[in-house]
Amino acid sequence: MTKHHIYTDLSGLTFDVMQAFLIHEARAHELDVVHNTVNRISVETLLGVIDLRVLGNAHLRLKIGAQSLGDMHILRDSVVSHIVEVFPATAQTIRWSDAPQQGEYPPKFQFATVLGRRDVSVDFVRVILRLDRSESFTDKAIHFRFVLPNPDDPAPIWPAMRENGTTLWPQDDKALHVPVYTIRTQRQDEVEVDIFRHMGGRTLAWAEAAAIGDRVAIMGPGGSGVLDRNRVILAGDATAFPAIARLLDALPTHAKGHVFLRAPGRARDYPIHPGAQINLTWLDPDDPDALPERTARALRAAPDHFLWFAASKPEVAAFRALIADLDIDKSNKYVAQFWSPEASS
Repeated sequence: MTKHHIYTDLSGLTFDVMQAFLIHEARAHELDVVHNTVNRISVETLLGVIDLRVLGNAHLRLKIGAQSLGDMHILRDSVVSHIVEVFPATAQTIRWSDAPQQGEYPPKFQFATVLGRRDVSVDFVRVILRLDRSESFTDKAIHFRFVLPNPDDPAPIWPAMRENGTTLWPQDDKALHVPVYTIRTQRQDEVEVDIFRHMGGRTLAWAEAAAIGDRVAIMGPGGSGVLDRNRVILAGDATAFPAIARLLDALPTHAKGHVFLRAPGRARDYPIHPGAQINLTWLDPDDPDALPERTARALRAAPDHFLWFAASKPEVAAFRALIADLDIDKSNKYVAQFWSPEASS
């Protein structure tokens, strides 16, 4: 059961049209359709439930339920953004039962204060932040976004709520950089973030210039959280090291499995501590095929293990091709592109 609920009544659309739209989106994003009849459809997501039903006089009510207000906002933002793409006129008329005020900050937006910075390895700098609001950052939260303006902008514009419940992001020269990072550790209202050193990284440039007392905007937390699994295969390039380290810290002490890591150079000094029954393998940094191939081989030998794979766009594409013939339940895997050679973070 979800804790928080909001709804909106849709105009200008029939149930059949919206039903087909939700089924299409569910298939595209590998979501479960948990209820589907002639007058109601419900789709389950990681953040909550989307429910559409026909009420009196054949009008449609779209309802969203989630466990937290922050998750509800993210889910609502996503739903309306998809409606905007297909039914723009309807999207403009949407008004929600919780009546979000135009111009307010989004629920998961806040500011944090820099408490310190230090090197934790050759390739990573750690930044310690104090959150203004820590209530949503539980010990299971894993990801968040920095919200960074252009470094030359003396008066940034921050995201704000629209009347239809979506987030209005500034554009053009006011556009914000919103990369995803891992919460490496958390102690009450303090979080530590490890930032990978690479050429042209905007977040790295901010981190290396940050001074104690500086303020930074963030959005979060998000992501699927830490794992509670007994058998795992975890694999990633350097950008995934903080997430893998966080996942390993949270695993049951008796967990078994394999970890495959590929660093950009010969340095293997990032602080990562697998359990006694988890094998750690460092792969050849000069072999771009090593990570997909070794992980795929391990998965074929242990198909009952939970799979977690994150790396560059080319490595993720290669890995997906290698396991395309395997029938892995979506609840037993996480495969994500953490970066692209064409973009900086």
